[in-house]
Amino acid sequence: MSGSPADTTHHGASEQSDKFWSMGKISMEIEHLAEYKGSVHFEKHGHVRSVPDIVGELNSLFSTQNLAVLATSGKTGPYGNLVAFMAGPDLKYLVFATQKATRKFGNLLENPLVAFVIDNRSNKIDDFINAVAVTAMGKAFEVDSGEKEKLLQSFIDKHPHLKDFVSSPSCALVKVEIEKYVCVFRFQNVIELYPKND
Repeated sequence: MSGSPADTTHHGASEQSDKFWSMGKISMEIEHLAEYKGSVHFEKHGHVRSVPDIVGELNSLFSTQNLAVLATSGKTGPYGNLVAFMAGPDLKYLVFATQKATRKFGNLLENPLVAFVIDNRSNKIDDFINAVAVTAMGKAFEVDSGEKEKLLQSFIDKHPHLKDFVSSPSCALVKVEIEKYVCVFRFQNVIELYPKND
């Protein structure tokens, strides 16, 4: 694989993304794999994807999808729910809202480790080639008063129809600090992306 096109095309974006992200394990059917300037580029059928590419795809996915599957775990075992969500600007956290008198919130109090599944499937055969699915794993906690106003407004900006719901005193705004993204492209190309420590 020639290195010069990737060097010139992604140099600026790569420097910015590499401040926040590092690439983890890669498992894919692939002809060429090379490490370049701290980012991993791979090529299949003429397509090149790097850390900035992946971060950009995640931003696009998270901005266009309103719902995620949230997985929690409590005394009775794992539990899944559909939740409305928003992503932080640097993708280091996700936010969702839930009534406090729910099983998932009770699970969070027992075990703050959670996972989201976010995807863009259309329920068509093409999904096996074109769909992107991301599992986001991290630690959840209720947003405190110090940052609630800002995050609440950002959440409402994305989900204006949920304003009354999320503003209710019985509703908790929950922030999940992301420890790892597992990104699946083309059904079986798997990449792990880790936020770098500040």
